[in-house]
Amino acid sequence: MNQERVVALVEQVIRQEGAAFTELYDETVRSVYRLVYLLAGFRSDADDITQETYIQLYKSLPKYDVSKSFKPWLIGLIIHVVNQYWRQQQRLNRIQRKAASENGYAY
Repeated sequence: MNQERVVALVEQVIRQEGAAFTELYDETVRSVYRLVYLLAGFRSDADDITQETYIQLYKSLPKYDVSKSFKPWLIGLIIHVVNQYWRQQQRLNRIQRKAASENGYAY
């Protein structure tokens, strides 16, 4: 991930210039997916989390301080999204177990 190129793309995305977000995605997706997969451990989860990371990235870019390094900021965002994902999965599992026990199914 080329820091100067990424910062230039981030600035373009913030100014809503053309296909800058697509270029930013292309520039960063391999690194993002690699880290997400390491944290998630499963390809299906990594796919979902990576997608959500880019949604959150798009929403959060206006808050990014371009005078600071992008990579640590992005890593922090990834960790936040992974933690959100796992909390959501835990809630879904509790709901499923509760529904199963209420209906007489062993989980």
